[in-house]
Amino acid sequence: MKRHFHILLGILYLALFVITLIFLIEPKASIFKGGPITLRRAGIIAPVLLLGLAAFIYTSLSNPAKRKVMLGAPLGFVQVWLGLFESQPTGASTARKEPVSWLQAVLETILAGYLYALMEWFFYATKSSFMDRLGLADKLMVPPLTGFMVAVVGLAGLLAVFLLNLILGRYLPWFNRYSRHLPAALLLACLALIMLDNFTYIVLGFGIVDAKSTLRSLYVLVGLLCILYALRELANARNRPGLVYPTAGLLVLSLILAGLTLHNEQALRVQSLPTDPANREPNIILFGTDGLSANHMSLYGYYRETTPFLTDFAETALVAENQFTNAGHSMGSDASLLTGKLPFETGVLYPPDILIGADKYQHLPGILKENGYRTVSLGVKYYVDVNQVNFQNAFDTVNCQDNSERGLLDRIASFGYDNAVYMFDTLASRIKERLGHIFYVQDMVNPFSLVTESGQSKLSDEDRLTCLKDYLTEGQQSGQPLFAHVHLMGTHGPYFTVTHQKYTLGQQQSAKWMNDFYDDSILSFDDQVKDLVAFLKENDLYENTILVIYTDHGWGWTTDRRLPLLIHFPGEENAGEITQDTQNLDIAPTVLDYIGIDKPEWMSGSSLLGELDPGRLIISGKTDLAVWASDTLFMVDETKRKPPFYQFNQLMAVECQKWYKIDLDDLTMTIGTVANYVNPCPANELDSRSEIREKIGAMLTSSGYKLPENW
Repeated sequence: MKRHFHILLGILYLALFVITLIFLIEPKASIFKGGPITLRRAGIIAPVLLLGLAAFIYTSLSNPAKRKVMLGAPLGFVQVWLGLFESQPTGASTARKEPVSWLQAVLETILAGYLYALMEWFFYATKSSFMDRLGLADKLMVPPLTGFMVAVVGLAGLLAVFLLNLILGRYLPWFNRYSRHLPAALLLACLALIMLDNFTYIVLGFGIVDAKSTLRSLYVLVGLLCILYALRELANARNRPGLVYPTAGLLVLSLILAGLTLHNEQALRVQSLPTDPANREPNIILFGTDGLSANHMSLYGYYRETTPFLTDFAETALVAENQFTNAGHSMGSDASLLTGKLPFETGVLYPPDILIGADKYQHLPGILKENGYRTVSLGVKYYVDVNQVNFQNAFDTVNCQDNSERGLLDRIASFGYDNAVYMFDTLASRIKERLGHIFYVQDMVNPFSLVTESGQSKLSDEDRLTCLKDYLTEGQQSGQPLFAHVHLMGTHGPYFTVTHQKYTLGQQQSAKWMNDFYDDSILSFDDQVKDLVAFLKENDLYENTILVIYTDHGWGWTTDRRLPLLIHFPGEENAGEITQDTQNLDIAPTVLDYIGIDKPEWMSGSSLLGELDPGRLIISGKTDLAVWASDTLFMVDETKRKPPFYQFNQLMAVECQKWYKIDLDDLTMTIGTVANYVNPCPANELDSRSEIREKIGAMLTSSGYKLPENW
């Protein structure tokens, strides 16, 4: 393990040196996106790097042996530089003519896997991440279990190399010498690339995601140098039988922890629920768009004609006049939509929150999957990504990609290793995205631009619609019913994607939250619904489809405004208006009710096909603690999360036309009236301020929160 650290340190310093040269050669930073910030941050570290470089050159030239190496070969400078971090002197004396044993290769591969997992765990443990909700013991169990998984992958690669070496080794001595070290070298090089990316983003303000063509090539060069350096060092190492004992100790520790953690979570999975003998199997499509407020839709009385098709669609649909969200953020809202649970119950509101325990198995797609449905989710990576939220045994396809690889991970997780599996999946995704970007396989996208820059979501929405149509066609051919969760982004602010211009003709989207562009983005969504319905009708699918039109929250992440909810049932059943308060939590129970499956006890919502409790509160959660955490996402600032409510610092309750907002930091309550509420309740039927607080307190207590004494 010590040698692995030496190699990793040399790789990182070499890469840092290359980055320093970039800043010296390219002072305008034209190869980076966001230049001025990058240069300001570079100005902080550049003097330190230059002093280190000067000291290195001076000491190297002062040493006769190093001076000879440095001046005697084209790459002598690099050789001496890397020699600073070797555990033994640089030079030909270290070369070995005979390759190390295969046992040594096995040991170094295992150790490289554990080192990779440990360094990634340290990165996540020191920032806001999915581990925030884990206890200390659970956090400490993640690195050895994840390290074991990474080591197994490395050993699988080593086995492939061993078999290949049986064929080529006798003919290619260099292959026999170096190939056995390739899995360990690749792991170390990938780890170095990840650590370099973490460092440059935190200190210099840019990462691989920001790299344009020139910098991509330099990253490729650095990566190749890392691999070559690691191969050379590992090939020149001596056989060290003493490594058997610490390596075996790591493996034994991992197996002991795996045994202690082992428990079959099969019982937590959704089982087949009681069904009506005459139950139906229509296609089910939850078709949503982001941040859509009803008060900007002509269907709900807006003065501009923003929803001409939806207005006609509503004539034969179930329409909720007073619909509200359960979370002011996309991730929390859609998690509630699919689980039928409040964010306060699941703890999922905003990244890095994930579903844990039974929650990751208890959801609508899991129920439908157990009842023969093909399940797909077409969302937005980083923001509405069901895999990131940790839905398990849920979706066959996610974001137009086959999700079968999750099947193996889900099976491993079902034995109690869900934290280690999630960590393994996360670190695998991180390196896959970065390697794909620098090798021009697939551009890595800054997730912030996906939802803030106009036009970024347009192609993504078109892709999602295309995939949805393909899945519907495949289902029609196979006879398997389809459940699809679709989340479009054209109406997401502060910049909107417009494909149908009516109110923005001659305008440019020069500022955030421009009203005209918002209206045209709604008109564009109206066109998308029209296109989908036309496809369903043309393919004789419309009368065998439940089509739910919904949104996650209101304009600007609001939770106190009416939202759209329209549900088309086959044969125009249940058409009409509902003026009682409804919520996203009610969608899953409504779907189950229609197809004849009993609602599970853990779902908090109510079917809209039955009687609704007139005294129930519509509860939603929100946070303003999010910060730009890295090149991957806005995340809740861990330093600001405080018990007992942690990431939640605002709770909204709606009763009829009244809303009650509680600041969970100082527990103050603000009261207001819902704009344009339909069919208000008589004032004498509304709860008092103290009764509302009491009901909210009861909900929080039942969800596991300890109320403050001054509640």
